[in-house]
This record gives sequence, structure tokens and C-alpha cells, in this order.
Amino acid sequence: MTDGLVVSISRTRDPLKENPDWLASVLRGERPVRLSRGHREASLDLDALGAVVLWTKDPCAWRRHAGLSATLEALGARGIAVALQLTVTGLGGTPVEPGIPPWPEVRDTLADLITRRLLRPAAVKLRYDPVVALRDAGGRVWSNASEDLAAPVLRAFAELGVTRATASLAQIVEYPRVARRLRNLGLDGALLTLDEGRAFLRRFADLAIARGYTYSTCVYPPDASSLQEGCLDGRWLNGLLETMGSDRRVTCQLHNARGHQRPDCRCTFSYDLGYSAGIGHCYDARERWCVYCYSASVSRGVTEPG
Repeated sequence: MTDGLVVSISRTRDPLKENPDWLASVLRGERPVRLSRGHREASLDLDALGAVVLWTKDPCAWRRHAGLSATLEALGARGIAVALQLTVTGLGGTPVEPGIPPWPEVRDTLADLITRRLLRPAAVKLRYDPVVALRDAGGRVWSNASEDLAAPVLRAFAELGVTRATASLAQIVEYPRVARRLRNLGLDGALLTLDEGRAFLRRFADLAIARGYTYSTCVYPPDASSLQEGCLDGRWLNGLLETMGSDRRVTCQLHNARGHQRPDCRCTFSYDLGYSAGIGHCYDARERWCVYCYSASVSRGVTEPG
């Protein structure tokens, strides 16, 4: 059996939120895309796919965009696994994530998708990522490094049947333009030390495991004891394919064996379509970007919403 491709859409973009028309046409094989920086544009070969992994902070378009939801259902009917990396930091709707819905709204959207059988809980990975603490010019701290916030988030999604969770710390110092942007916005991003961040992640792991999650940290900070699986994990995706009754499978070879990710990355080899022409950039859209994101290129003042 030939391993099917794992297609990731996308670590650095959010087309499910911002470009559902583009996404639907790509997944129907109607619009050319680049599988990586080194590939030429070509339409997806649906027969070669094994799994499609979507990344978003707001899955609302999955239920509202009829063309997209029909396209994703059609992929499942062909035996292609569709999985969701759902980022819920708990900061949606605040000045640091002004265009993201508050987390209870995201939970309600996911509940609707599950109820309508558009998505299975086993196909969802909850991402509490990044863990960040920022102080604005007025002295207010915007942070999700809090058990008072993390515990209800974990509980709410566990009640929907989600059983996978991951978390990591924001890498601000390592990305100079992020640090520079935060300074320009009057934000202090040096509140959370590495030791404090690690201590919070240990508490977060305990909370997640107590709720029945399979928990893994992402690559920062390195913590081999909790690297149970990569964010994009072939074993997870093959388990989804098996329970679907599909005869397709994907590789479990690590990405770093064929391509390049950060040294401690445990992700399975995949292609990310974020390098394709025509894909929008959610972080450039007005009032929709996350101020700490390394992909953001705009620089405006942070104010209270509304």
C-alpha cells in the first residue's frame, strides 16, 4: 500500500476562517497550489491524498459555507481523513486576539459540527498555543498562563469528546520582529520567564491528563517527557483512517527525516499549502491578527475592543 500524502492547511495561514472559497476549490482539485516552497503549482491529486489537516482559531465557516462543508464531506466519502488542529488560547476577543471569537463561541461552533456529524471528536486536537503574557501601556496584563483560564477550556472541550491536547510557549525573543512589533505597540512581552512557562505547562499537563487527554508539548520549550506525539502525527491520522474503514494510510516518518522543521519537532512528514498563491493572510486582515504571531506584518496600537 502506498502512503497517502498528508496535506496541512496551514501552520502560517487560516484559510478555513479567511478564505473558505479558496479552500473548497483547492480541496476539489480545481485550483493549483504549491505543496512546498520547492514545488511548482499544480492541482491536488485527490487519489494521492491520505489526510487533510486544517488549522484554525475559528471553524465557523465549516458549518456556514455550504460549498466547503460539502467538499470536506466528499473527502471523507473518498476515504480521506479530515482532521482539525483547533487553536484555543482563551484570549479570543481581547486586544491581543481582536478578530478571534471568545473561546465559549468556538466551543459552541465545534459542538455544532460534532452534532451534525461533520467532524468527529477523535479528529480534533486542541491547541492551547501559545502560552503568552503581555502587559500593555496602561499596566494591564493579557495572559493565558493561568489555571483559572486553562481548566475551564480543557473541561469544555473534553465534554465534547476531544481527547488530544497540546501546548507551547510563545517564542518572542527568538523572533526579533515579534519583539520589535510588541515594543512598537507599547507591549511588554518579557513577563513570563522560561522557568515560569515550564512550570505552567507542567500544571497544564496535569489538568489535561486528569481530563482524559493525550497531552504533548509542542517543541518549545523542549520537554521529552511530554512529547507523546507530534502535532501532525501519522499514528493519529492512521487511527482515524482505520476507524473510517478506509484502506488509505499515511506515513509515520518524521518530517525532519525528509524535510526541515525545528530540531525537536516530532511531526510526521507533510506538505503545507501556506506557500500557495491566492491564499489570504489572516494576520494582515483588519483587526483579525494576533499581535504575538511571528507571521504578522502590520503594526498598530492595541486598544480595548468595541
